[in-house]
Amino acid sequence: MSTKGAASRWLLAACACVLLPGCFTFVHTVGRGPMNPQPVQSSDTKWFALWGIAEMNQVDSQQLAGNAKDYRVTTKFTVLDVVISAFTSFVSFYRQTVIVEK
Repeated sequence: MSTKGAASRWLLAACACVLLPGCFTFVHTVGRGPMNPQPVQSSDTKWFALWGIAEMNQVDSQQLAGNAKDYRVTTKFTVLDVVISAFTSFVSFYRQTVIVEK
């Protein structure tokens, strides 16, 4: 295998890893969603064990929203989550980010 071919494969794999988190995004709108043009964001991290089967901690989106009645909850794997999970997955742990915009 040529050096150029190996480098292009590594580059392709790195690009795929950067784009992968977009495939695991869930958005839930509560009420009418965030009403501000620039919503205030709060976030927290969820951890899972046994390769994603067992949730280790609860993230309460209502608590992150505070007194807001209209907000949006986004649950996703960020690029940082994917990088950290790449190392912790060997011992069965994954992480995910929950973002609340109000």
